Amino acid sequence: MKKYRLDKEHKELSNKDVLRYKSFGKLVYNYQIATRPLYKKPLYKDPKMFITLVIIILLAIWVAEESNKEKDQQKEPQEILDER
Repeated sequence: MKKYRLDKEHKELSNKDVLRYKSFGKLVYNYQIATRPLYKKPLYKDPKMFITLVIIILLAIWVAEESNKEKDQQKEPQEILDER
């Protein structure tokens, strides 16, 4: 657990220090990024989402192939001969 230390005796900031941290442009930029829906950004421009989507698709294909193999192994030999 973190221990927090409160500074009860603090010095007042000068106007110069306050102005140094004021940045309306940065505030507006961060607001626009935070409020923009994720689906409006194309997948090819968001590598994390693209890679995640590719991995999900590959896993789905792999699971489908494994289930088909399992079904073929469960068939009786006579059924396999009848299909040919």
